[in-house]
Amino acid sequence: MSSIIITLTLLGHFAPLSPPTTKVAVKKPAAVKKAATQTKKTGVKTKNATVQTKQPTQVKKAAVHTKKAAVHAKKAAVHTKKAAVHAKKKKITAKVTTPAPATIALKRQKPASRVIRGTVKTSKASTPIHLAHVPATPKAVTLKTADKRKVRSVKTRRPKTVAYPPIGIYQIHLQEFASIRVYDENGYLRPQALAEFNQINRCLKTGVVLEMDYRVLVELYEAWIAFGMPSVTLFSGCRQAPNASENSRHNFGTAIDYNFDGVTRRELVSWLLSRRDRKSHGVGLGYYPNSYHIHMDVREAHAFWVDLGPAGEKGSRMVADSYHWFATERKQRRRAGEASSKEPEPQATAVNTPAEEPETSAAR
Repeated sequence: MSSIIITLTLLGHFAPLSPPTTKVAVKKPAAVKKAATQTKKTGVKTKNATVQTKQPTQVKKAAVHTKKAAVHAKKAAVHTKKAAVHAKKKKITAKVTTPAPATIALKRQKPASRVIRGTVKTSKASTPIHLAHVPATPKAVTLKTADKRKVRSVKTRRPKTVAYPPIGIYQIHLQEFASIRVYDENGYLRPQALAEFNQINRCLKTGVVLEMDYRVLVELYEAWIAFGMPSVTLFSGCRQAPNASENSRHNFGTAIDYNFDGVTRRELVSWLLSRRDRKSHGVGLGYYPNSYHIHMDVREAHAFWVDLGPAGEKGSRMVADSYHWFATERKQRRRAGEASSKEPEPQATAVNTPAEEPETSAAR
């Protein structure tokens, strides 16, 4: 009984205290219903408006994506074209540079008994092993192919010819050398050439510089050109007293003593004699067969003399008929040699050479 009482009390304890409520349906008025329907409709409209406003932005984004895709496609097409062009160039260069390789086939060899480190182990091959690719041997060049080849012709440069080359004069006593350009490019006499010629012809003893006659330089230059431009040795130009007489043309700057190396004095004198009739002025020539130079001056009338005095001796031994003696010089020398052999030989005496420069043409 006690158990039953306990169960009943428990059930009574958990039972709901409040009675169940019943729902009563209350009718809403018509105005409230209309307001609710209107609010629903406005909500739907606002949703449609938001959807409609969202649609244009999405369309724009889609258009941008399509444009980007088109640009990427174009770039990919350009890259493919470039790759194709590079591949073609590589093929062309390979065809041009590398000739058709000729492979050498060798028989299979026995594998080595021991293995060396660093080498690649090869398995037994049934087919021949190609060891290397050797380029094909070039064809022999024939005459026809050689003619077709472009060979550049070597241009030979012609040396520049100078119309009026400078004359080189060496003063043997002053030990000075002068290279004088007598004429300019247009063929006019240069004033600087005359100044240089005056300086190289100054007096050895006194150092006086005279104005030399320009015709002396012109005569010297013409003879120098005619004999192939040899080296000129100048012995004396200007000479002042007491080294020259008062009437000597060396004292006035119109005479020089010189010779050409490699040209005999007779050849030089004969050429000057043959040319002096073409001049408008007179030329004086002195021939010294026993000396080292000739004498040339400029004067009003022509003159020619032969002096047989030896080199270094003062005074002169003039020949009576200089033209006849010059024409028959060999005969005259033979006669002089025969006459000297008949005379008794003088006793040997000491010869004193003069310290001063010899004067062999003092009166000329």
